[in-house]
Amino acid sequence: MKQNLMTKVRLGMVWLLGIVGAAAEFILARLLGTLDVKMSVKQFVFYGSLLIVSCLVIIAAKYGTSFLTRKLLFTEEKQLSDKIIGKVQEELAALNKGKWLTLILTDTNVAGGRYASTLTNLLIGGSSFIAAIIFGLFTSWQLTLIILFLCLLSLIGPKFFNKLIIKSRAKQQMHQEKLQEVLTEIINSREFIMINQQEKFTEDLFQRQYRQFLKAQYRNAMTQQLMLITSTFFGLLFDCLTLVIEIYMISQKMLTVPQFVSFSILTNSLTWVFYEAPYFYSEFNNQKVSEDRIRNFLKQGSVKNQLTYNRNNEFGLENITFGYDNTELPFKNLSFKVNLNKHSKYLIYGKSGCGKSTLLNIMSGALQLKSGSISIPQEISSLRQLVTLVPQVNSVFSGTIKENIILGRDIATERINTISDEIGLTNLIKNFKGGLDYQLTTGDENISAGQKQLIGIARALVASHELLLLDEPLANLDTRQTVQLTDYLARTAQTVIMVSHRLPDKDKFTEIELKGGKLGKN
Repeated sequence: MKQNLMTKVRLGMVWLLGIVGAAAEFILARLLGTLDVKMSVKQFVFYGSLLIVSCLVIIAAKYGTSFLTRKLLFTEEKQLSDKIIGKVQEELAALNKGKWLTLILTDTNVAGGRYASTLTNLLIGGSSFIAAIIFGLFTSWQLTLIILFLCLLSLIGPKFFNKLIIKSRAKQQMHQEKLQEVLTEIINSREFIMINQQEKFTEDLFQRQYRQFLKAQYRNAMTQQLMLITSTFFGLLFDCLTLVIEIYMISQKMLTVPQFVSFSILTNSLTWVFYEAPYFYSEFNNQKVSEDRIRNFLKQGSVKNQLTYNRNNEFGLENITFGYDNTELPFKNLSFKVNLNKHSKYLIYGKSGCGKSTLLNIMSGALQLKSGSISIPQEISSLRQLVTLVPQVNSVFSGTIKENIILGRDIATERINTISDEIGLTNLIKNFKGGLDYQLTTGDENISAGQKQLIGIARALVASHELLLLDEPLANLDTRQTVQLTDYLARTAQTVIMVSHRLPDKDKFTEIELKGGKLGKN
C-alpha cells in the first residue's frame, strides 16, 4: 500500500514537472514575442536574464522528468514481475511455461512504461501543445486557428491504424508464447535429442515457430511504421504550409518578426502532434495489449480445491472429478482414503497414460478439480503443510548441493546429513570436492540423472511432511541405489504413495492398480 502511494506521488511529480516545463516554454515564447529591436541596455539585461532563467527551468524540468520516469519504470516493472511470480508460485503444475516467460520477459517491460513513460510523454507533450496554442491565441489568433485546422490532419493516422496495431500486437505476443514454449521443451529434452540425433527435427520445429513469430512481429512493426510515415507526411505538410502562411502574414504586417521568432521557438510543441504523438499513441496501444494480458493472467482463478477436515488424521479424495480442457475425464467420482497414523506405503501402477502422475498432482493440490473435495486432518490448515511431491524430473539451481536440498528453508545440517546417508546421496557424491558443499550451476551437466533424482528426493524428505508423494523416483537409479532408497522409504515415519514401474521388494508396499480412472485394492 505504501509502495503504491509512493508510486502515485512520483508520477504526480513527473506530471507536475512536465507542466512546469510547458509553462516555462510559454513564458519564453511570450518574452521573445514582445521584444523590441530598439531596447535599452537595461531592458536587454532584464529580458536576457528572464530568457536564461526560463531556459534553465525548462532544462531542469526535462532532466527531473527523465530521472523520475526512469525510477518509475523500474518500480512498475518490478511490481508487475512480483505479482506474476507470486501467481506462478500458486499453480506451478498447471503453468503454461511459454505464456509465463513471455509475460515476465516482455509484457512486464512493455506494460511497465504505460503510465510512467508513455502517458507521461503524452501529457507533457499535450501540455506543451496547449500552452503553444494559448500563446498563439494571444499573439495571432488568425495564425493559431489555421494551425488548429491543420492539426486535425494529425488524427488521421492514429484513427485509422489503432485497431490494426492492437490486433497485430496481440498476435505477436501469442506467437512469442508458442516460441518460448517450444524453446523450453527443446532445452528440457536436449539430452534425448542429442542421444537420438534429432537435432534436425528440433531445429526445423524451432525455425518454423520462429518464422511465424518474426512474421507477426514484422506486421506489428510495419503497422506502426505506416502510421508514423503517414503522420510524418502530414507533419511536413504542416511545416511547409505554416511557414508559407507566416511569411505571407509578415508581408501583410499581420505578424511581426519577434512574433514569428516566438512561433518558431514553439514549432516543436506545435508539430508534436505529428511527429511524436503518433509514436506514443502506438506505444500506448501496444502497452495496453501487454497490460490486458497481465491483468487477465492475474485474474485467472488459482487452484482452490474444496477442502474438508476430519478428526481421524486421514487424507482422502472424496468423489473427485477431474479432466483437462477438451479431453475426456480421466477421473470421475474417484474416492481414496489413507490413515496417516499407520505410515502406510502404497505403490500405484497402471498402463502408460492412465493418469498416475495426474493423480499425484491432484493429491498435492496442484490441479483444479471439477468437483469433489480433498479431506485432511483438522489440525492442518492447508495441503502444503501436509503433502510434498517429488516429480519425475528434478532440476538443480546455482548453489551448493546442500542449498539445492534445503531451498532456503531452515533445516538443521544434521537432518540433511542423515537423510543424505540414508538414501545413498552421500555415497553417490563422494567424489565431488566438498561433498554436499559442492557448487552446482543451473542445468549442471556435471551431475548424473541419478544424482539429480536423489537431490530431489532429499528435498522432500528433509521437510518431514506426513504424506510423501513420489513420481517414478527409481527411474534413474541402479539396483543397489533402488534397494537402499526403497528400504528407507519402507521404514520412514511417513505415509508414502509412489508411482513406479519397478520395485524390487513389493512386499513392503501395498500395490494399487489405476485402471479406467478407478483405483483397485485399497
